[in-house]
Amino acid sequence: MKIRYLVLAGTLAAFPVAAEDVQFEGHVLEVDASQEARVIVRMAGTRYRLPGTAAQIVDKAEKCVTGQKGLALVSTDAAGGTLAASGRADYRQRWSTRSIRANLRIEASDGHFRIEQTDLAQAEGGSAELADDAYAPVSHAGDWENAVTAAIAMESRLVDCLYR
Repeated sequence: MKIRYLVLAGTLAAFPVAAEDVQFEGHVLEVDASQEARVIVRMAGTRYRLPGTAAQIVDKAEKCVTGQKGLALVSTDAAGGTLAASGRADYRQRWSTRSIRANLRIEASDGHFRIEQTDLAQAEGGSAELADDAYAPVSHAGDWENAVTAAIAMESRLVDCLYR
């Protein structure tokens, strides 16, 4: 039995690490460690408490998304407790304006919700004048903090609306 565990441990150690979790401002960033660019694959926020059923939370989230600048509703599944949206926000990086975009997914259950962001990408310039092909993935190298902070601010505005 002991040999079986040693073989299993050796086999697992031989595989390269594909993802790495990084903590940043109360969020968990999943970084693709198999690439040299170390692209941020996903960002998961806190699990929040909010009175109501999953369907009620999703309905309220839908109203919040449609009422906010920079967010666009993609789909809702109130029965399944999910909502998908896309978002864009501008931020300052040194002496220039940059833009962040992400796909947001709200996962709700009775009395709780959590927001996850995927496909984080950034571009030089304001979001109003940028085409989709101007964006490049956000990598966990160099000046990534401002981009991720802007994505967190986009999420925070949505959370604030849900608590109103």
